Amino acid sequence: MLDSGVINLRNVEGSPCHHRDHRRARKPAEVAGTYAVSRSWVYELLARYRAEGEAAFQPRSRRPRSSPRAIPDATVELIVGLRKDLAGRGLDAGPATRTGTILVPARM
Repeated sequence: MLDSGVINLRNVEGSPCHHRDHRRARKPAEVAGTYAVSRSWVYELLARYRAEGEAAFQPRSRRPRSSPRAIPDATVELIVGLRKDLAGRGLDAGPATRTGTILVPARM
C-alpha cells in the first residue's frame, strides 16, 4: 500500500486523492504539484497516515502547545487585584488616566 517514495492512498473520503484512481501509486513530488503544496507537507501527511491511518486526514488545531511570552498567572492576578482596588477607590479608569507612576483620579 505505502512504499518509501511512493504514495498510494486508499479511496478515503476527505483525503487529497479520494477522487482519483486510488490504485495508481504516485510520487510525492507529483502529489505536491497536483495540490500546490510542498513535498515536505506531503511527507508529513504520509508519516501521519502511516502512524494514524485515516485519522491523519482529519483537521487539527493550529493552536500552539505553549505560549512562552504569556504573562504568568501570578502577575495577572496581581494586576487584576490592583485594578479592582484602584477602581473601588475611584482612582482607576484605565490606562488613559495614568501618567507615569502617578495615578490620576477618575472623572466624576
